[in-house]
Amino acid sequence: MPDAPINLQNMVSVTSDVKIGLKWADGPSNGGSPILDYLVSWDLEGNYETLAITKSNTYTSLNLIPGRTYIFKL
Repeated sequence: MPDAPINLQNMVSVTSDVKIGLKWADGPSNGGSPILDYLVSWDLEGNYETLAITKSNTYTSLNLIPGRTYIFKL
């Protein structure tokens, strides 16, 4: 198993009141195999919902509701 991604950050140049850009780094160990993709989820009232599977270390979430708190998970 690879280590979890680290350094999840907001990409300020992408983020606005209705979208957020996220970026992260690979964990220290890939578990001996290349990492092929990442599963991006967010918390909706205690349940994580899958948003995307991405091959890159970035993701942009669109159509967010201003003033609502979003919790993202990789």
